[in-house]
Amino acid sequence: MAILCTSERPRDLLKQIERLIAENRIAAWKHQRIAKTDRFTLVTSNAQLAEMAWFRAEIRKSELNFYITANEGISITKEIFGAYHQSLTKIFSDHETSLDFIRVASPPVPLRGVGTMVWDDMGPNGWNGKI
Repeated sequence: MAILCTSERPRDLLKQIERLIAENRIAAWKHQRIAKTDRFTLVTSNAQLAEMAWFRAEIRKSELNFYITANEGISITKEIFGAYHQSLTKIFSDHETSLDFIRVASPPVPLRGVGTMVWDDMGPNGWNGKI
């Protein structure tokens, strides 16, 4: 699944999130730019969640979308998947006056063809992070 953020200026919205992380106003997340890809990972004292996966940010015409990917050698369990989605979505409610967005959604229905997963992809050991 994905987190979809509607914005008139999605590139500015991404920069606003990056700035809040850099200023440590969003302390639970780390931002990295690797090979022209913006990546966001959860940093926490909980070793079962810290840096297990990352969200890839993608800018579209009027959206900033985030797609989850497992770190190498990690299977994303439903608990990891849920914690990452909940924590990233919480950024928008915690900082709604600092961020330029219209709405945020995490659709319950998979969006085939845009880098999302379905719950059916979850095996007994979790999701392997492949899209």
